[in-house]
Amino acid sequence: MVSLFVDHPKDFASCSSQMKQRRVMRAMLRLFAIVGISSVITTGVYGALVLMLFPVLQRPNPSWVTQTIVLSILVLTPVVIAAWWMFRKLRLSYPLRTARATAVAFGISTPVALGIAFPLSALVGAYSEKLAGYPVFGLIGAIVGIVVMIALLGFVPCAVALWVTRQTNQSYRPQ
Repeated sequence: MVSLFVDHPKDFASCSSQMKQRRVMRAMLRLFAIVGISSVITTGVYGALVLMLFPVLQRPNPSWVTQTIVLSILVLTPVVIAAWWMFRKLRLSYPLRTARATAVAFGISTPVALGIAFPLSALVGAYSEKLAGYPVFGLIGAIVGIVVMIALLGFVPCAVALWVTRQTNQSYRPQ
């Protein structure tokens, strides 16, 4: 089961147990780094879109069409950009099907992670402001809290998707 996270399972069988453990950890660390960078991309794009689209929502009475379009752009754009970037990076190490399934798992789990991360980021920001003593650390702590929560909550579905696609790829190989 553990060998499914490694790039080349044939080479993996001939390795010593210590070398196998290193290769698995390296593959998992690479996946976690890619998920972490994707969560930074998601948070950065969300911040940029909020700053750009804030004046549109500040109009006296925006129509429901305008609100729907702005909300759609705010929700979908960062997730799509981060999932696309993740797919491009995973494609260098994994087969197409595996990379696509992992990126889709990230794209599906990110809105759920954001729904959890945004309310909890206020707690992280408040504690960081209290510990540092300056109000600016509240904002920094909240942003870092969002990124960390998205990375942690997005890693598990990505690892499961990677494992499942590797498992199905091995079971469907022609004899």
